[in-house]
Amino acid sequence: MRFSHGQTARWLAGCLGLLWCLKGIAALKPIDDTEMSDVVAQAYIAIDKHFNPNPGDTTSYTRVDFGMDIETQLNADVMELGRYTRTDDPNAPADSADILINNFGLGFIYDEAYFRNNPSMPRPLKSDGSEYRTGELVPFKITDPFIEFAMDEGTNELTGFRIGFGQSQGYLSGDVQYLTGNVNVDIRDNGSGMKVASSSSNNILDQIVVALAPLLTANSPLYTNAQLVDAQGNRDNIRAQYIGVPNGDTFYLYDVDAVTRYILFQAAQQLGVLSSDMNVHGCSGTVVFAWCGWAWEKDTVEINPNDCKMLGVNVCFDLGMYRSLPIGKVETRNGKRYLTGPSSGMFLSFQTKDLQWLNDVRKENPNDADFIKATSGAFFNIPNSVIEVNLDQAMRGTPRARTEYIDRGRGLF
Repeated sequence: MRFSHGQTARWLAGCLGLLWCLKGIAALKPIDDTEMSDVVAQAYIAIDKHFNPNPGDTTSYTRVDFGMDIETQLNADVMELGRYTRTDDPNAPADSADILINNFGLGFIYDEAYFRNNPSMPRPLKSDGSEYRTGELVPFKITDPFIEFAMDEGTNELTGFRIGFGQSQGYLSGDVQYLTGNVNVDIRDNGSGMKVASSSSNNILDQIVVALAPLLTANSPLYTNAQLVDAQGNRDNIRAQYIGVPNGDTFYLYDVDAVTRYILFQAAQQLGVLSSDMNVHGCSGTVVFAWCGWAWEKDTVEINPNDCKMLGVNVCFDLGMYRSLPIGKVETRNGKRYLTGPSSGMFLSFQTKDLQWLNDVRKENPNDADFIKATSGAFFNIPNSVIEVNLDQAMRGTPRARTEYIDRGRGLF
């Protein structure tokens, strides 16, 4: 990460303060077991060692936990990590960095107009449950930060290092150029939301289905999940520049009535071949006769994107359009979304090979499913299932929350 001179000075001051504390600790004298039994206290720093539960994995982890609660608001002009020539992924730009984020920020300055214009973005709450007012600082909250070292017990080599947060809550902002890591976006809407879409496909049936969908399925909930992909829609989280619906994943349209499903079934199965596979549940039949149930019966329609297109509609987007990302747990109250609690799993790691890291460090007796695979190099894991947009917002991205008090003409005010 690049810092200004002022930030560098504060960093050095913090390091000197830490060295002074360590000097004080070095002067402590041991006490015997009898004296220790009379002491009750909470450790400021705790050290723990554990092993990967997979019998074939020889990795051990040594974690240093800092029992702290931190509230911060920070900005950095550039966050750049892992700049080297990369040859292990043919789709990754070789001459860039694993992580490159301009105007990186944690925390923001509340602006009521921002949330009126972007109602799907969750509003922050103060610790007493009250709401913020325009101009108030909304900090990024961190609980139990830690550092962790991964060691290959077979070769006795250090294979990884990470800085993580036991829990975190707030807004992460930035202009993402490249991202190696994980970040997911939930796309939730209803059929009427497809009115913002237009099909660029030469397949006339694609164009008909997309044009009719808002009328046929206006009140049917639509859901899918966007992940890091390459320009062709393949899953790729190494120096990614796009986020979208991966090839092989599914758009789900729920509670579709029988009449609508009959029309879609005819388009998908009998009138011709669509550019995207469509599975219309509850329908069966032939070209002459099809049956999709009684008029009031509802079921699900699945559409599978291919090559970043769903029926000719673009479903891959420039990652840089998502300029603010909420992290934490979200609740809906009186029709508004609120950020009400922290999430686990936010970390920044560096590893010499593909490596597994425990997602929630508070988890006891973890199994393989509790670990996240980090690729070699620098890796940024951003907790999932909080970022939620409709189809229109997915195409436009999420605007940046205000992160500066003074307008310098850089889009941060």
